[in-house]
Amino acid sequence: MYDEFRHLAFEDVRYRLSDVGLANLIKFYGEALLSSQGLIRERVARHYVQLVQSEDEHRRPAFKQLQSALRDDALNEKNRKRIGDWLDPELKALLD
Repeated sequence: MYDEFRHLAFEDVRYRLSDVGLANLIKFYGEALLSSQGLIRERVARHYVQLVQSEDEHRRPAFKQLQSALRDDALNEKNRKRIGDWLDPELKALLD
């Protein structure tokens, strides 16, 4: 179900020129990262970081959301590490 959701979100941007699906995908990533229910799945963390890396410099909602989450002291340390495992040094510096 996640794969289909992700695919349709990107398809909306590409073919329908709508960012509604992408906005919902970003919201999903944020909720998965900040969930107190458990650890963010590795594949979801990787896709989240890939999305952040692919964003245009002018409008970066996923970047801003991730930056805010990483600055939140309430973020689960295991989730912080899981995301951190996918960050390259340049992106990590930008997020700090």
